[in-house]
Amino acid sequence: MSLPRPAQEASALKLLAHDRARLVIERPFLGVLALQLQLQPVWDSRVPTAATDGHMLWFRPDWMLSQTEPDRRFVLAHEVWHCALAHFARTTPGDPKAWNIAFDHEVNALLVCDGLALPRGAVLFEEWTGLNAEQVFQRLEQQGEDLPERGVNADGHIATMDPTEGVEIDPRFQPVRGSAAAVQSRWRVRIAGALQQASRCGLSPSSDILNRVRGLLQPAIPWQALLEQHLRKVHGGSASWLPPNRRAIHRGLYLPGRRESLLRATVAIDTSGSTGAYLGAFVDELAMLLGTFTRYDVTVLCCDTRLQEPQRFSPYDPLSVDALQVRGGGGTDLRPPFVWAAQHDLPDVFVYLTDGDGPVPEHAPEFPVLWVLTPEGRVPADWGAQASMTPREGMQRGA
Repeated sequence: MSLPRPAQEASALKLLAHDRARLVIERPFLGVLALQLQLQPVWDSRVPTAATDGHMLWFRPDWMLSQTEPDRRFVLAHEVWHCALAHFARTTPGDPKAWNIAFDHEVNALLVCDGLALPRGAVLFEEWTGLNAEQVFQRLEQQGEDLPERGVNADGHIATMDPTEGVEIDPRFQPVRGSAAAVQSRWRVRIAGALQQASRCGLSPSSDILNRVRGLLQPAIPWQALLEQHLRKVHGGSASWLPPNRRAIHRGLYLPGRRESLLRATVAIDTSGSTGAYLGAFVDELAMLLGTFTRYDVTVLCCDTRLQEPQRFSPYDPLSVDALQVRGGGGTDLRPPFVWAAQHDLPDVFVYLTDGDGPVPEHAPEFPVLWVLTPEGRVPADWGAQASMTPREGMQRGA
């Protein structure tokens, strides 16, 4: 006869607290980061094993009690790396099952590299060790519907979890869905602190893990800064003489009022297939940046060899991955979006997400252009500014 649920919760919490304390002593880098997650038992059909949103670590008590001590500690470490890599916050267009597998492989490969024993049935492709989630996702997509199973003990990933799924609902399960950039910023500080603590204890992670950690601690992504620079440069928030500054009129002064000018931007997306793994991170960052402008009118042009119907976004109808309708998958012709932009109101700035593998206009257009290239992309023209995304950016954006 099984114990009552309150007793199972208490027992599981006690075991996990002990496991976390052991991690702090034996693997301080992982242990210190695990301390950042509040342990919360839930009886919810959406969490048959464990899950995290970067704040909480939810788990099903009866499942946790069925795990061995090494496997419980692996779960703790697994959830820590999901947080460090912001998997749960990422908007990832494509097959959710394939992304779940790709996320798990990346985390599990890191943990095995760090000396932890892989639980039975956990996802790991030995031939793909060293590949990140984007690269694994692309390989899985090439396999079509023939995807491996994650195993009965696989955890839940918040970003791909259906909120209506399941019949048993626990009100304590309330995940916070934040932006990947905000999550990364918060966990970057935590990672730096945990690394210092581990170093003081003389128990730093393996060299491979250290290399990965240093990558996570690098400054902000260059293309993001360049994108912001382009938008701010052409926008400016210029002052106008009408209407006047009302605060100054009663003093007998006629000073210019501040009226933020309308930002007009055109964003072209190469939908030939090469940008799929990076679309979520690109749109997330662009949407977050646009949110800092009070007035903007952005037209998104999706194109492979043919242009889709233009989509327009504003503060009243904001851009997001969910709102964006993307079709394509054929060849590549980078020219149609430029033709469309030239035939309409010229944009303040034109941004193109692409791998650069396609024909472009012979001459530069009459508006500034920023090429945002995928990691293996090439600059398609001798005009326009360019910036490259890195492989891990498609991820940034639960074992």
